[in-house]
Amino acid sequence: MTVKSNHVTIKGIRDGLVFLLDDQCEFEELLYELRYKLEHSHQNILTGPIVHVDIKLGSREVTEDQKEAIL
Repeated sequence: MTVKSNHVTIKGIRDGLVFLLDDQCEFEELLYELRYKLEHSHQNILTGPIVHVDIKLGSREVTEDQKEAIL
């Protein structure tokens, strides 16, 4: 199954990567797309050198459990 939405945008920056997470979609949908991108279309991120990752949530309020799920 492919992901056709753009709830997760991954961009390279000078200091590493920034993950821009849509603050308007359902949290479970966001997690699914993030997991899919990391496992399928961006798997080289997981096998390359260690880099700094900044996560931008927009105006989304998250619980501690949701933060852990994202990490």
